Amino acid sequence: MTEPLVRPLCKQFRQKRMYLTGADVDPTAFNADSFAHCWCLQTQDAFGPDDDRVDPARCQPGRGCFESY
Repeated sequence: MTEPLVRPLCKQFRQKRMYLTGADVDPTAFNADSFAHCWCLQTQDAFGPDDDRVDPARCQPGRGCFESY
């Protein structure tokens, strides 16, 4: 299992895990699993507005399209 990432993630970042419910699911525990389905709300795609992949490890401060909460 991969280690959870601590925010800040871009506010446009979405991961399928955020929409799961259940006792064993913590939707705030994002992980760096590159196989998890992720997308950008701004582009509605797996690539952000900068044409780079959407990924919890990449959607961090310093990226040109990053938006903080």
